[in-house]
Amino acid sequence: MKINISKIIFTIFLLCLVTTPLPGVAEEQTKTRPQKEYPLKPRHTYSGDKDPHCELWSLERALGKAASCRRRAKKPSEAPILCRFKRSYKNEDDPELTMCVYEKAGYNLEELTISSETYVCEKEFKCKK
Repeated sequence: MKINISKIIFTIFLLCLVTTPLPGVAEEQTKTRPQKEYPLKPRHTYSGDKDPHCELWSLERALGKAASCRRRAKKPSEAPILCRFKRSYKNEDDPELTMCVYEKAGYNLEELTISSETYVCEKEFKCKK
C-alpha cells in the first residue's frame, strides 16, 4: 500500500476550506426593530350599548346556509365579576383585622379592599361591578 501524501494534504486543505466560515457568505447585521411605545393604546373599545359577541354559532353553515348566533355573551354590566386575591396586610388601626386586597377580573378595573377578622383571605369570589 502506497500512501500518496499529496492527496492527503489536498483533502485536508479542502476540509479546512469547507469548514471555515467565510465573511462574505455570512448574514449582514441588520438594525433592530424599534420598540412600540407602552402602554399600547387600544384600537377597539367595547361599549355596553351594542350586542355582545357571539359565543355559540349555529351549524347551518355546514349545510351551505348562513350561520346565525345561537347564544350571545352576557354584557359586562349584567354578569357578576370575579375578584381575585392580590395581597394582604395588617390594619394599622386594629391589629386583629387583616386587610385583603382583591383585583377585579377584566381590563383596567380597580382594586377592592375588604377587612377580614381571620388571618386567611378568600382566594376568589364573585363581586359586583
